[in-house]
Formats: sequence, C-alpha cells, structure tokens
Amino acid sequence: MTMLLLSGIAVLALAAFGQDLAAPARPPAAELVQSVRGISILLEQEEERYQSGNSAVEVTNSKVYRDSSGRVRIDTNSQHNPHQPPTSVPVDPNSGLRVVLLNDTKTAYRIAGPRAGENGFALGRSGIGDALPPGNWHTTTEPLGKRIIEGIEFEGTRIIQSLEGKPGLTNTIDRWYSEQLNLVGLAVASGPYGTHTARIRNLQRQEPDPTVFTIPVAYKVVDVALATADQR
Repeated sequence: MTMLLLSGIAVLALAAFGQDLAAPARPPAAELVQSVRGISILLEQEEERYQSGNSAVEVTNSKVYRDSSGRVRIDTNSQHNPHQPPTSVPVDPNSGLRVVLLNDTKTAYRIAGPRAGENGFALGRSGIGDALPPGNWHTTTEPLGKRIIEGIEFEGTRIIQSLEGKPGLTNTIDRWYSEQLNLVGLAVASGPYGTHTARIRNLQRQEPDPTVFTIPVAYKVVDVALATADQR
C-alpha cells in the first residue's frame, strides 16, 4: 500500500483536522528517496521552484537518511521563507508510524498508518511540480536514455501531459531513476505554473545514525488520527 512521505503534506493534513500548528505549511519536499530494505544511504537534496510571473526562486535544501530496515527521514529547510521553521519527518515502514517534527516548538505529531509488506512500501512519487488544473489530461511517456549522477547510472523518462482541447497547455516531467538504489537522482517539472527542479548531491552508501529515526526526549508527542474518506 502506498504511503505519502509527510514533509509538507502531513503539516497540511494536520492543520485540516484541527491541530494547532505554529507555522504555515510549505510545499512538500520532493520524494526522491523511496523506502526499501537493505540499501542504506545518506544524501543532500536541493530544490528550486520558479512560479510563472514571479522572479523569485524558492530554494529548499534537505538532508535525507535511509537505513537498512527501510526507515526514511527527511530534514527540510526552506530558504525562501524564514518564518517557516525547519521540519523533520521520520517514516518507519516496520511500525507504520509517520512523525512530523516541528523543531521550533519541539512538538512531534505522530500518525499511525499501515505497516509495510515484505519489500517495504513506496513513500509516494508526488511533490514534483504543481497540481494541474481540472480537465481531461492525456499522458504519454518517452525514454531519455541513461546518465551518470553521483557516480550512479540513472535511467531517464519523460512524462508529457496535455490538456484536451488546449494543445498548447502541457506539463512535462523529466525523471531520472536508479532501480539499483530505488532513488530518483534528478527530476525537472515544467508546467503552466512554472518549473520545479529537484536533485541529489553528496550521495553516501552508509548506515545512518539510528538516533535520527527517534523522537527527541525533549519533544512533546501528539498522536493524530486522520479522518478516513467515509468520515469526512
């Protein structure tokens, strides 16, 4: 079962269900690192978002950890808005727990979800680009070949989405994926609202410190039950 990595998405969800959050939600960090057991990595993630008609570029830097049990943590810091504090999100596929750590208020919002199967679970592939306006969108794909990123071979795919009746309105996502590492090395989305680029840097093949996946002792823990579709 697919589970979304709750970087910005979880903050939005918590606010929607009445939790008292100290800061407004930011767009979620791109989900380049997927949960998989047996492949430990550390890396830095750099993102740039440019909105059409706005000369400012939003830069988001993250540190991402994945251990051999499939746990993932992403620490996100937006340089665009200093009023949005850094956020950390550990995700544990073994227990099904997802946690949003608001580091400025030392609060941990803990959300229970389904446990992973034998091969782990996908954290989701959203977070690249912007949501498309409503309409009948047609999708085509084409291969981009191979390229080397951080010493690893990645396979490229271009996804082209076009709106029926408006052939000039398209959304394109170039995505470079390593099946060996279950990892996206580079993704570039260009659409009606602007461009979004996400890339990895300083990839290391090593086991992270296990303490990065735990809630700090000084943090207040708040358990959150998200409403299901039939409860809304």
